[in-house]
Amino acid sequence: MNLTPQERCELRDLLEQLAQAMDGNALWPGQLRDILQELHARVVAWLGDENTDTAIPHHHDQ
Repeated sequence: MNLTPQERCELRDLLEQLAQAMDGNALWPGQLRDILQELHARVVAWLGDENTDTAIPHHHDQ
């Protein structure tokens, strides 16, 4: 996967957010879901994969 410097920075930032959230339980589950959805959307866009079967399902908090 050939990413631009900006895309690499964005990917590192999203992964760092996830790592910090997992290490210290710093984020609420909804925030983790939002980060994962953003990460998924960016990776799909970068890879050019338009297969909707790989989409992260939207979860409604109760």
